[in-house]
Order: sequence, then C-alpha cells, then structure tokens
Amino acid sequence: MEPMFTPALHRQRHQFVIDFVKRKKPKKVLDLGCCECVLLKQLKFHREIELLVGLDIDGVQIKKKMHGLAPISTDYLQPSYDQLRIELYQGSVTEKDARLRGFDLVTSIELIEHLTLADVELFSEVVFGYLTPEAVIVSTPKL
Repeated sequence: MEPMFTPALHRQRHQFVIDFVKRKKPKKVLDLGCCECVLLKQLKFHREIELLVGLDIDGVQIKKKMHGLAPISTDYLQPSYDQLRIELYQGSVTEKDARLRGFDLVTSIELIEHLTLADVELFSEVVFGYLTPEAVIVSTPKL
C-alpha cells in the first residue's frame, strides 16, 4: 500500500514547526508530549533556541530517547553550542507546572487525540490560561 501523503504527515507537521522557528526565532521552546523526542532532536540544531524543553507523561520513554539529544562531538566546534540548554520532564499536560511558564513557543504535535474530552479542556486551560506562551502550535491527525 502506498502512503497517502508524501512526505508523511508527521514529517510535514515537524517541518511546519521548523519553518515557524526559522521565521520567528523563539528563544524558549516547549514540546508537550515529546515522547520519542523526534521534534526536539530536529530543533536542537537551531542556534537561536536557548532553552528546549520536552514534557511527556511516559518517563520510561523519555529516558530511552534522551540520549539522542546529547551533544555530538561536532557540536563542541560550534561556539554558540553552549547557549543551548535541553531539559526533559515527566509530567502531564493537564497539570499546572511552574517550570513550563515563560516560553515563546509551545508545540503539541499529535498529542491531543490521546486525551479525553475532559483532559482536552484541562489542556486548554493549562496552555492558554496558565502557560500563556507567545505562540502555540497544535496538530492532530485526522481521526
């Protein structure tokens, strides 16, 4: 069976975020539901970002994937590398967490469809009422 979309939709969504980052140059980026850390791995190469944070409810998965965010040897050749800080937290997108405030951009890629309707309401309250970032990108596959 051939794919319906080329490139795959999740890649298109990640590219949308990357293009946004290139245009708007946020310094602090939070990825809610980071799970596999794929988007974080792509964003770590954007030198304008100073703080890159991922949050996921699955702490085991974060521990498995966090090593892919570690600096590689060539990163140390870049004089601006030391300005980037990456943090990963286990937590819920439905709970207020002071560590997640003050971000320029919050992303939530293919997460919201995993939430109950009650949790979607809490998610909205947390993101738009408590975190109040400058920009929010939310995407979900068509269900």
